[in-house]
Amino acid sequence: MRKKSVLLASVSLALLVGLIGTAVVLAGFNPDANSLREPPLLLPREAQPMTLAEAREVIDTYAQKWQPGAEIALLHSVDRPEDSPSSGQDGRRRTWQAVLLDITPPGAQLWVSLVDGSIVEETEQPSASDLVPLPGVLTLDSPEALTRALAAKPDFASADGKGKGFHFALERSPAGSLAITVRGAHDSMPAIVSLDATTGAVLAARSLAFGSGGILYSSDTGQTWHASDLT
Repeated sequence: MRKKSVLLASVSLALLVGLIGTAVVLAGFNPDANSLREPPLLLPREAQPMTLAEAREVIDTYAQKWQPGAEIALLHSVDRPEDSPSSGQDGRRRTWQAVLLDITPPGAQLWVSLVDGSIVEETEQPSASDLVPLPGVLTLDSPEALTRALAAKPDFASADGKGKGFHFALERSPAGSLAITVRGAHDSMPAIVSLDATTGAVLAARSLAFGSGGILYSSDTGQTWHASDLT
């Protein structure tokens, strides 16, 4: 009886070892095993800052996949939590946002976020009547635009608050032409320099300041800022 018990125990142990070995082998060949332990979404994103023209090209390609013939109505850089006041000093930013327009009736608009060269978020909404496609041809890029902005306004500096560093936007000028607006700071207050995106000519260079503090407001999602009468 004792020999029989020992024999059964040995067989059971052998089977258990075999099962464990099989499980280890299968886990080693399972392509999903490592992905479950280390989800790709948890891996750090590789920084890939882009110029305004590069971001526009990526977003325009994405726009045609969304709706053939769609056009960009607005494109601008935005902050990331880890950004510093040195961000944008080479004319490049990691994160860009844009509004795309479907020009075929009934039309729609698509808000997209571009982070490190990839579209990471989009929201489709009914088309707004005040949004129109950007006009003209872009021959100036953000690095050159920043160089010209600093030459036109030597006291123009990068910001260190909300909107860290230098930011860039592609938008319509008050005269209706295509413009690149560079946003920074002057004496710790918001300041902008706008340039013609085709010729590079300076269209505006101004800063907003208060004698004893005040409040700025924007009615176009932060593209332009105005001083309120609240102190």
